[in-house]
Amino acid sequence: INTNTFPCFNNLPVNVQSALVSLVFNRGSSMNGDPRIEMRVIKELVPQGDLQGIADQIRKMKRLWEGQNMGGLLARRDKEAALVESCI
Repeated sequence: INTNTFPCFNNLPVNVQSALVSLVFNRGSSMNGDPRIEMRVIKELVPQGDLQGIADQIRKMKRLWEGQNMGGLLARRDKEAALVESCI
């Protein structure tokens, strides 16, 4: 992940890095528009090392797919959030 996407990314625990790589691989690194609100908040939380905040934002972005028969994608976000929380 480019450090412009998530400054201080390299300072995060490996499991948190893995969750963010998965997130960016699946969603892309764009920070523009309403669908990217949570990505922008995560960008601010990474340098602070706020792991619970990062996990919470990953779960919040499920708002984009709820009610659209996308259970696998919702489960993926939950697993990424849990991976971040495993480092707390």
